[in-house]
Amino acid sequence: MRQGPCRPVERTDPMNLPPASRMVPRFAKPALNGYLLAMPKPIELPPRVAQAFVRDMRAFFKAKNQLKQDEIASRQLHALWAFQSPREKKLRLADVKELFHQMRDHA
Repeated sequence: MRQGPCRPVERTDPMNLPPASRMVPRFAKPALNGYLLAMPKPIELPPRVAQAFVRDMRAFFKAKNQLKQDEIASRQLHALWAFQSPREKKLRLADVKELFHQMRDHA
């Protein structure tokens, strides 16, 4: 028993599809771990700049008051900005102070 005429499956030309449907399928890129995306890339510093950073870090911990510490950290903040890529999140004064505290025992 037939219930009506069979219609052939319509095949459309890819050029008649909307632009988004015409795109060639691409391989999926694996998603990077969220932790790796949040980690900043290390800044490559010339030796003289790195030595000045360590010298200022030592002066930061010898400073008598908060104002002097902020002045030292600010000086290094401006020096590090010169070596950051434009796409990276800008360093803040608190970030430089945190760097000083994390590197205290390593320098």
